[in-house]
Amino acid sequence: MNIFKPTGNTPFEIAEARLASGQAQVKSAAALHDLIKVIQECDQMIEDWRAQLKAGSVDPETQQLAIQALKEKEACNLAIINLTQAMHKHFNFEA
Repeated sequence: MNIFKPTGNTPFEIAEARLASGQAQVKSAAALHDLIKVIQECDQMIEDWRAQLKAGSVDPETQQLAIQALKEKEACNLAIINLTQAMHKHFNFEA
């Protein structure tokens, strides 16, 4: 079933297609929100590392967390780009 193009023309089929499309929009928005929250958490870990660096004593565990956070942030940024492109294509949303 293609949720973007209803196959039938009865009111029930049209309503079902609209419902499926609406659910896809909500799931896309929720996924975008989750990715943004992950990026905010990564930014916090990186900021903790920077604060330790400025103080002159960097904990090796914090440094490893910051490295992992940078990698995760890059992956999330790519996922956000892909998701927003898909949202624009299918739902005509600008994000």
